[in-house]
Amino acid sequence: MKKPTGTAENMCDQTIAMEIFEQQQAQETLQISQYQSHTLIDFLPDATFAINQEKCVIIWNKAIETMTGIPASEMLGQGNHIYSIPFYGEPCQLLTDLIFQYDLTLEARYLNCHRAGDVITAESHCPALNNHQGAWIFAKAAPIRDAEGRITGAIKIIRDITQQKQAEQALYQNQELLSLFIRYSPIYTFIKSVTPTSSACYKPAKTFNS
Repeated sequence: MKKPTGTAENMCDQTIAMEIFEQQQAQETLQISQYQSHTLIDFLPDATFAINQEKCVIIWNKAIETMTGIPASEMLGQGNHIYSIPFYGEPCQLLTDLIFQYDLTLEARYLNCHRAGDVITAESHCPALNNHQGAWIFAKAAPIRDAEGRITGAIKIIRDITQQKQAEQALYQNQELLSLFIRYSPIYTFIKSVTPTSSACYKPAKTFNS
């Protein structure tokens, strides 16, 4: 009679050992992937931070360190909206909160707030930035999901658009001044629009018919 090559107990031990090995391999792969992702985010040119489901900071990259003057070592792990203080001077809800819960009141605090699928974009004035001189930002927030698609956190990318806003304001003021000058000029004044197919006058002075 042939002797059995292994007992059921040995086979069970081998199966458990293989499962443990596979779990360790998966954990190592996950850690490598997370390290690579964090390293990539850390060197993004735009200020970026991320929070977990408990709304504690898990990513605070170099660009946001430069923008706020606060190193990652002081911000990682912080919750209770402490991460909003460098922007608004006090703890408050941010665009990332809209990832977890729909809130019309919070949306109303932002300019040009839009949703495109999971992604939310908006503009906001942050009075505490630039040593409390203030700055305009464009922000984009998106969810972080696990393998099953459940939301486990949120990431926010921030860009300083202060110069753009200042240029827009200056252009608007110049247009308003020009419009007033033309409308109330003591002499006939107008702006002429010329295209390859047409020519037209608009914004004539009020004195045109006098």
